Amino acid sequence: MSRMTLLAILFLVGPLRGQSTLHVDIAGGAPFVSIQAAINAANPGDTVVVAPGTYAEALFVSKSLTVRSTGGPALTAIAPSSLAPGISVSFSLNLVIEGFRITASAAGGTDAPGGLLVIESTLLLRDCVIADCIGASSQPAVITLDGPPVDGMAGGMDIRGPYSNVTIENCVFSNNHGGDGVGLYMPTWLLGHGGAGGLRVSNGTCQISHCTFTGNVGGLAGQVVNISFGVVGIGSGGIGGLDAPGSVTVVNSIFWANQGGLQGGFPWPVSFAPADTNSFSGITYSSVTSVPIGLGNIAANPLFTSAAGNDFSLQAGSPCIDAGVCSSVDPLGVDIAQNPRLRGFAPDMGAFEFQHDTTRLGTSEDILLASTVNGITSDSLLNTKPVGGGDTLIVHWESPCGSLDGSIYFLGAQFYVQAQPPSSPTPHIFLDQGGIIVQGPTPMLPGGENLFCSVPPGSFAPTVVRFQLFVVTSLASVLPFPVATSDAQDLVFQ
Repeated sequence: MSRMTLLAILFLVGPLRGQSTLHVDIAGGAPFVSIQAAINAANPGDTVVVAPGTYAEALFVSKSLTVRSTGGPALTAIAPSSLAPGISVSFSLNLVIEGFRITASAAGGTDAPGGLLVIESTLLLRDCVIADCIGASSQPAVITLDGPPVDGMAGGMDIRGPYSNVTIENCVFSNNHGGDGVGLYMPTWLLGHGGAGGLRVSNGTCQISHCTFTGNVGGLAGQVVNISFGVVGIGSGGIGGLDAPGSVTVVNSIFWANQGGLQGGFPWPVSFAPADTNSFSGITYSSVTSVPIGLGNIAANPLFTSAAGNDFSLQAGSPCIDAGVCSSVDPLGVDIAQNPRLRGFAPDMGAFEFQHDTTRLGTSEDILLASTVNGITSDSLLNTKPVGGGDTLIVHWESPCGSLDGSIYFLGAQFYVQAQPPSSPTPHIFLDQGGIIVQGPTPMLPGGENLFCSVPPGSFAPTVVRFQLFVVTSLASVLPFPVATSDAQDLVFQ
């Protein structure tokens, strides 16, 4: 029986039993205090739920499971005390790992990356931070042809095996270091390569979306040195961010401030391997230091909030805001911080969605509400615009990524004096002596709709009007309010 036939049989047989949830709490508040113990006890198809804490264990998984933290990567870490990858995955048919910070070192081991090793498996890695991991360096001793490898290992993650299929979403690879290569003259000429800093896809397939690679450093190239002539042979340094000889696609991601491993030396000039990625055509709608050819790519500083403080969320004005593509994300999903993934015209690049204008009511995922006065459209980030009597006002609303097309919406206008903002999120809908601005309930149309209004001359003292668009979705508990999605825009009447 072939391996693939056996895997297919296991896949069909696995779901026949009931699925269970196993709980882990290092503080003792659950049946298991060890993640590995729960994994060992689980049956294929089960879910392992992990409470916050730092788990000093190197995990091994070889079955179909969901392993998920309740507190996310800010509160839940896998940090083995031994020199080994944080998680090793082997021959798993369907594995999901969500919400962990993985910090590990294989610096003293052999043939192992620092953070994660995946061999012949199907894996979804989501909402994880792989940081400060170190891949194993090649062995410096004289070796035989069947001996230890001469290439350094990846710092953050290594995917191996032609049958591996890995999806990585909403993850951060930061400050990982690839292992160093070694050069040997005997018993044969061997020139080791440095390991990738962040991720190496040795073979298999990998789909990467909404990930941030930053501060990763590739390993040093292996060299053969002659006492008389200096360096006479040299491998290549490790790529800083992503080494992708396998089948890899990347979308809506950021590669910034990575560093390739050092290579070269006498008689050759000293140089560095590529900082972000090697050359391949599978990158789209991403920010890369040396921008590759591909649809929607840019080369610009993403303006992290604080790279020194490991805060890789985006500042206002980042070129990565609204620069992603809708088709690669679930518009009603969330980013790594569990904030709405879609805010504004399009999703952002990277693991974090910029949460602009926190004064707005509601979550506003995949909603665009824009106003135009006398042909001039307001800045959606500033969200204010002066309006006077006699002006022509157009209020436009739409679902930029189309996920809310066909949903029921309500549009209201709420007036208030600037010094006295409304105390209730429920809109008081009226315009100048009882004229009502309200649309709905009615399905939102593809491409959106416009509401035209002529502002009566002399009708308004200095005041502020808040236009509030509410969209009723399946997440709403009470109709028409509260609702799951909303967006607002304030207009200053003079």
